[in-house]
Amino acid sequence: MKYMRNHKHVYDFSKVLILIFTLLHVGACVWVLILDPCDETKTNYSDSRVCAQDNVYRVYSEALHISASMLLGVANFHIVGKPELLSLHVEGRPEDSTKMYLVSTLFMIVGLFLIALLMSEANVYVMGKMQGSAAFQRKTDRLNHEMEYYGVPDDLQVQVRAFYDYVWIHQKQYDDKIALLSDQQMSTDLQRKLALHLFKDVVSHISFFSEIDDLLLGEICMSLRTRIFLPHDMILFKGDVGKELFIIAKGVVEVLRDDLPANRRHNAPPILLRNGSFFGEIALVMEVRRTCSVQARTVCEVNILQQSAFDAVLRGNPHFARRMNELVVARQLDS
Repeated sequence: MKYMRNHKHVYDFSKVLILIFTLLHVGACVWVLILDPCDETKTNYSDSRVCAQDNVYRVYSEALHISASMLLGVANFHIVGKPELLSLHVEGRPEDSTKMYLVSTLFMIVGLFLIALLMSEANVYVMGKMQGSAAFQRKTDRLNHEMEYYGVPDDLQVQVRAFYDYVWIHQKQYDDKIALLSDQQMSTDLQRKLALHLFKDVVSHISFFSEIDDLLLGEICMSLRTRIFLPHDMILFKGDVGKELFIIAKGVVEVLRDDLPANRRHNAPPILLRNGSFFGEIALVMEVRRTCSVQARTVCEVNILQQSAFDAVLRGNPHFARRMNELVVARQLDS
């Protein structure tokens, strides 16, 4: 059921195909029933070899071909034609001519409906696949025009295109928030549950949030935004005033040792942070400057909690705000 919901167009298209093949089989059986090649009383009885066991599949294949021809609306050729085993000549068989014409007409009408239905389902499926591609193409056309208009250097254009290619391939979205968490019609409680499912394992490892309940943790998770960094992009610089908490969802970042003297930086072992790691949490509770720079080593997806969003959570939760104030005082005394 989950697969059917996720691939509804494929499921609907498959149902139409199954219906067509079922009707083809029923039609083949109807044609054999009407022609009745084994009836010796018929005027142009074929002969006993038609009814031999060895010819069952050949008779069925001819009947199936006739059935398909009827559905496609090319019945007349086969009514006057000469299949190898099934005699379809109307001449000499007045007792069957009316049945054959009525059935062939019915098959053509049903076939017209089924072909239209099949084409409709195929069009819906293709348009559904192309809709996202068309939106992406319009966006890239606009970006290319803007970069050309403002004279953006070629190397920067390559990086911009690489960023949007990554977003299209991996996320199929163009904003910094997951669509499920930004639907205005969805209840807040359901969005909170979704946010907990997506981010709880990572956020709960941060010391600030390790002991709070799911209700408050869900509000924090709902405030997260996603930002993508290409290799060698700077995530933050030493000396900047911190206002964000960074949680690595995917990729590898390096903490540059620019806090060390220049003569010791080359010999210092690299500090690499991977999926699930976080940094910059002090900036949420204290206005301090960054002590090190951080750079992306690979393409990185980083979840970011802004200080302004965290402050909004604190205003709505006075008890948690008091705990944060106590933490700030303790940190200041330690320093």
